[in-house]
Amino acid sequence: MRPRSLPFPLAVLAALLLAAGPAPAAEPAAPVGYVKTVEGAASVLSAGTETAAQPGQPVFTGDTLKTAPEGSLGVTFKDDSVITLGGDTELVVDRFLYDPRAGELGFKASMSKGRAQFLSGVIAKLAPEQVAVATPDALIGVRGTRFLVKVGN
Repeated sequence: MRPRSLPFPLAVLAALLLAAGPAPAAEPAAPVGYVKTVEGAASVLSAGTETAAQPGQPVFTGDTLKTAPEGSLGVTFKDDSVITLGGDTELVVDRFLYDPRAGELGFKASMSKGRAQFLSGVIAKLAPEQVAVATPDALIGVRGTRFLVKVGN
């Protein structure tokens, strides 16, 4: 019995794909903000690696920001939004889109515990319906410029 061969068009396509070599590496994600202030113990969990937070450290979509009971952490985002976390707080940056020319605007964070103060930036001014903070009990739609959130005791 003779092995089956691929039809000619599929064989040509397979040969072209093999000749093209590996796909180019994807560009690394751009930071959506930077750690501005750190007091006490605070960390950033990024791509599975947790590091002690330091001023100037980049923050990416998907990162988890954490503070110890006596710690605090301030982050400034590319649209000039500012989040300041109090002690024993955990917040995930779920989504951050900031390209006003293309009309791509959005910010969503999830906070599982702790306290935080939010000072909204350009995204909340241009597209307030696209800014939200999720907690275990509620979803906060941001319509103002400054608010406080407390989750848990």
